[in-house]
Amino acid sequence: MESVKKYFDDFVFAARVMPAMTAGLPLLIIAVYNGIVANSWSEESTSFALAIIFIAFSSYIAREWGKNYEGKMFEELGGMPTTIILRFSDNKIDGISKVKYHQWFNNNLVGVSLPVSLTEEMADSTSDKKYISAMTFLRTYANSNRDKFPRVYQELKKYNFWRNLYGCKVLATVSYAILLLREFVVIDSFSLKEMLIVPFPKYIILVGLLIWICLFCSIVTKKTVKRNAFDYAKTLLEIIENLSQEEITIEK
Repeated sequence: MESVKKYFDDFVFAARVMPAMTAGLPLLIIAVYNGIVANSWSEESTSFALAIIFIAFSSYIAREWGKNYEGKMFEELGGMPTTIILRFSDNKIDGISKVKYHQWFNNNLVGVSLPVSLTEEMADSTSDKKYISAMTFLRTYANSNRDKFPRVYQELKKYNFWRNLYGCKVLATVSYAILLLREFVVIDSFSLKEMLIVPFPKYIILVGLLIWICLFCSIVTKKTVKRNAFDYAKTLLEIIENLSQEEITIEK
């Protein structure tokens, strides 16, 4: 893994390469397993090459399709998670902390006057724009000081990993379905009873694929992406707890 990682930027590896490798893992395992069982790597080299091509292609479309879903997710949620958690109408952060965060922005950012209550928020038609501006500053500051806020960077990578993995979910599941169909075709005298009682070695790939598909489809979901999006948003906002006015070179 380290030999692969050294060729990529840390963020690119975590957010693009890892989702593609995760989605393409069954293809690589099947190619390696067949090579070991058949003891004929020359025949399985084509399968291995196809797996590498699939991973390379997935690393590109994962981000593109992941970004497309992100836009739909924001629309479904009614805004970006980093904006939503600042709203007094949202309860993901307790009201006392929320007032404190709003006051911190008001005290430290030029030209920013965030509402400090639900009443003020409802009366301010531009509140969301102010929240976006405030969180954009905080995100930029955190990204420029990753060594000070490693948790923010880790949560950002996690969110992008799950978003992009979900982005290539359709391609991955279609590929898995093709592999399943292939296994049903190549297995002689298929027996469900035999598969359940003595799966190795005849049915090991088929059983492994079925288990992987169940895990993949149950874990890589919209809910997982949303949860990680809000985890990142909350972690980003919480850096205010560690900031002092001396650390911010912005004068009001």
